[in-house]
Amino acid sequence: METIVDLLKQVPAAAWSAIVASVVTSGVAFLGVSYTNRENRKRLLAQHDHERSLRRDEILRGRAEELYVIVKKWCDTMISDHFPYVRAMRGQFSYDKALDMTLASGEKRDYDPNRMHMICDIYFPELSRPIDDLVNINCKVLDVREAFKRQYDAGIQKDEKMADLYLDQVNMLIHEASKLENQVVNVVKNV
Repeated sequence: METIVDLLKQVPAAAWSAIVASVVTSGVAFLGVSYTNRENRKRLLAQHDHERSLRRDEILRGRAEELYVIVKKWCDTMISDHFPYVRAMRGQFSYDKALDMTLASGEKRDYDPNRMHMICDIYFPELSRPIDDLVNINCKVLDVREAFKRQYDAGIQKDEKMADLYLDQVNMLIHEASKLENQVVNVVKNV
């Protein structure tokens, strides 16, 4: 042990100054690098969170715009498919011709109602109820149509009262479809 102490005594004071300076400099450099790394990590995490948020917003906006297009096409098709039956109820042409027009319209359909429901269920659950309500109103319109079909099959080719009732139901459907479209527009604007 005495040899180590003797050996340390032989080191000149300038060397001790250099050793202490290098230890202090290394310590300061280590603290600076640690601080810089910590701040870079915080910045990268914030940037990653921001990019993730932007991507999520982009996906949500895309789904909202897609939903708007599907809802618009669905409402327009649903409503327009009812008008030939008003003419059939008024005796302007046969029920079969109205049915053929509806089938031809269905062949041109370029949207997927199931996708509309999926987008609502996953991204915009607040719109699921209004869509279900519109489906229920459409069912009421279809009930009137079915009642006329039974009359038509029984030989009654014209029923003005039934046509007026049917048209009232279709007008209610149009009103509710317009409300739904406005709700979808508000969702798209708020995304």
